[in-house]
Amino acid sequence: MIVISALIILGVIMILGFIGNFIFNRTQIPSIVWLLIFGLIVGAVFKIDAFQLAYPELLMTISSFFGAIAIVIILFDGGINTDIYQLFKGAPRGLLLTVSSFCLSFLATIIVIVGLAASGVINIPH
Repeated sequence: MIVISALIILGVIMILGFIGNFIFNRTQIPSIVWLLIFGLIVGAVFKIDAFQLAYPELLMTISSFFGAIAIVIILFDGGINTDIYQLFKGAPRGLLLTVSSFCLSFLATIIVIVGLAASGVINIPH
């Protein structure tokens, strides 16, 4: 029953998100503003107190479900909106950025550790 309620809530939020996006395209007011206003109205009309609804057991039960749904939606949207030609065109620069970032982070970590060891803050076993 909890999963069905969660799916209904998720569906309503998605519909409101699409409506908010439509309003954003017309008025340039971000859709999150409309979702926040809707939440305030629903809370005031139904006398819902968020602190009374936040049962840790319920949130722990549905958090993994919502996390999985969010990942699926984000990855699906990313896959749909990916331009494969642009991806291959930008891959060499992205690879260069990744490798150089890793190498610089690695070197910075070594410098910090050696500096801390030289000052006696930490002991490195030989």
